[in-house]
Amino acid sequence: MEIVVRPTHINDAKALSELYSQPKAQRETLQLPLSSEAMWVKRLESMPDGVYSFVAR
Repeated sequence: MEIVVRPTHINDAKALSELYSQPKAQRETLQLPLSSEAMWVKRLESMPDGVYSFVAR
């Protein structure tokens, strides 16, 4: 199996929302529970300089 790591894109917002809505992710991260797709779009659109985000598949 090949793992591909790439920078996060705006169109990843839905998947990130679903991922962070899982019970274990809510319990073991400092993210707000049940974050919306719109919140992730806003977060990804306003990444400050020097802050990097990646996803893997």
